[in-house]
Amino acid sequence: GTTYENQAGELPAIKKLEDLKWLGQIPSQTLQATLERLNKAYKSFFNGAGFPKWARKYHYNSFTVKSVKIDTHNRLKLPKIGSVKYYASRQIEGKLKRAVITRHGHSWYISVVCEVPLPEFHPVTENQRVGLDWGTTHFYTLSTGHQERNLRLSQKYGSRLRVLQRSLARKKRGSHNWRTVKR
Repeated sequence: GTTYENQAGELPAIKKLEDLKWLGQIPSQTLQATLERLNKAYKSFFNGAGFPKWARKYHYNSFTVKSVKIDTHNRLKLPKIGSVKYYASRQIEGKLKRAVITRHGHSWYISVVCEVPLPEFHPVTENQRVGLDWGTTHFYTLSTGHQERNLRLSQKYGSRLRVLQRSLARKKRGSHNWRTVKR
């Protein structure tokens, strides 16, 4: 059968084919991550999940890079891309494992996965347990009395979303205007 290991082993030869020279511009880890995702989809299928769906042109707006290095402050070095400036919302701690670069509209975001040692584990005692009640008036209520308010986002943005969905339905699928409204 065709396994992930076989397909990953064929990648160097495929990159040399005349029709697929453009694959050489993509980091090999990104191609391997795509094969891993495909392998996982087929394993799920053979374990009873549905058949893997074809990826649409604009379905995946992200890619994974496994060898990430800190270049300088607020800069990451990505293979075949180079040094990329980023907004450090949190300090990077531990060993860098991988990065996922995602496009939302006209903006690009980077999520970095780090390996950090686990803090010392302390078992839960009887007096630390709390009950949790999900509700509609309050998002949740703890048995300690603490309540978290419900943001009611569907009510807040519902009318705007309805107008935008109607506008999107009137556009020709895949056109420039359709993509603008979709964003």
